[in-house]
Amino acid sequence: MGLITSSGLFDREWYLKENPSIRGTGVPPALHYLLFGAAAGRDPSPLFDGEWYLSQNPDARQAGANPLVHYLRHGARVGTPPNPIFDSGSSPAINPSLRVSAGIATRDSTTLDIVFINYGSFNNNSAGHIVGFANALAERGHNVIVCASGDPRKAADYGDAQFRCVSRATLTAKPETLHDLVGGGTGGGSTLIHCWTTRENVRLAATAAVGCLGCPYFIHLEDNEELVTRSLLGVTAAQADRMSSDDWDGRVPAALSHPFRARTFMSGAAGVTIIIDALRKSVPDDLPTHLLEPGLGATNLNPELSSADRIRLCRELGVPSDARIVVYTGNIHAANAQEMLCLYEAIHMLNRHGTKVHLIRTGADYHPALNHEFGRLSRQHVTHLGVVERSRLPDILKLADVFVQPGRADEFNNYRLPSKLPDFLAAGRPLILPATNLGLRLRDGTDALLLHRGDATEIAERVTLVLADRDLADRLGRNARRFATENFDWRRSASRLERFYRDRLAAGATLK
Repeated sequence: MGLITSSGLFDREWYLKENPSIRGTGVPPALHYLLFGAAAGRDPSPLFDGEWYLSQNPDARQAGANPLVHYLRHGARVGTPPNPIFDSGSSPAINPSLRVSAGIATRDSTTLDIVFINYGSFNNNSAGHIVGFANALAERGHNVIVCASGDPRKAADYGDAQFRCVSRATLTAKPETLHDLVGGGTGGGSTLIHCWTTRENVRLAATAAVGCLGCPYFIHLEDNEELVTRSLLGVTAAQADRMSSDDWDGRVPAALSHPFRARTFMSGAAGVTIIIDALRKSVPDDLPTHLLEPGLGATNLNPELSSADRIRLCRELGVPSDARIVVYTGNIHAANAQEMLCLYEAIHMLNRHGTKVHLIRTGADYHPALNHEFGRLSRQHVTHLGVVERSRLPDILKLADVFVQPGRADEFNNYRLPSKLPDFLAAGRPLILPATNLGLRLRDGTDALLLHRGDATEIAERVTLVLADRDLADRLGRNARRFATENFDWRRSASRLERFYRDRLAAGATLK
């Protein structure tokens, strides 16, 4: 333990702020990091990005080594940096008006410097949206920088990156890093920061960057953040109503939104973008709001698999090729665990009633209390592939006979647009989803089949209906793809986003 505490790369007070749940436990922060924190992806300080370091040293990852200990024993000796500053492998200058020399951007008078700050990694689900907008804005001539955690090269999972990358930890600890990456180094009237959600790690990084550059910031909402925080911390709505800001201070980790601090953070924004219209209720009335919908990648519209390729891929994945296949790509966590159990139970119900159906799932599980139940339901009729490379997802989606997004209208689903839904629609397969969020815009029986109760019986009934009626399945698939291509377009959305930025800058949006 002395090795890390004396290294200068472990910050006790910072680690306690990032992991408030360990206060009062009697466990020294450094010991907590050694025993639990590193394995959970926590960083020891803003000066060391463990996920990025492991991405550079796959031998350490394979051996299950603590990244900071490995760095101190091996990496420091051979000159491996503990943190990325920016990814020089990205393409930083897509337009002639933006030239980059020795990391310094020059620009013309129309160029905006746009800094996106992601709460997660360079290739998490939200990164797919950030990369889509970042590339589209770069194509429009802007200087775009993306801040996240982990390996910057992973941003290329969503296509060639036309922007530069900065570690979020570096931004938090050394916000002056941005000076050389924005025009003139002072921010001025054409630099802005776009914060992807109000989560604490984003708020802290944005606060540091805004303090350094003196520029306005925008916030993007894609979930009912207070519900996500309550769900993951096991706090009921009634308990939350009685809690003060101080009560939350000791419970909210950096990866979640602090209910009180998030509201204050939002009130200082120049504007708010929302992924779905219902989220307007979460925004103060006097704050300009813009609906910001995602787009589609080229791989979403690829031709279908041939019969031979389908059989080969089923064999490769261990999936029965003679079964009808349901595909679900996504994680399980406290907020969606019960509805995912309904999907698993529906698959078993269908097989008991004589319809051979198999579920292919990708993603991670973050709900240990239900691990036994999901394990029991995964012994038959379910193949859980875990976290797979994103390059494999298009072919997995093509295996689907039907997609199911389980759930019903509630305080979680009403305020989100699951990132997988545009991909499901674009694949041209029948989609079954709740009669809320995106489902409110789809015609039941024409564009999709809608769920109202969201229980296992209703899911099984809807799957039976679409599998038994080829004409219905074909119609739903055609109309789903049509809806996707008409409504999800990166360039169109980026153009509208740029207009929102410029309107707010022209109105004199500044720090409040």
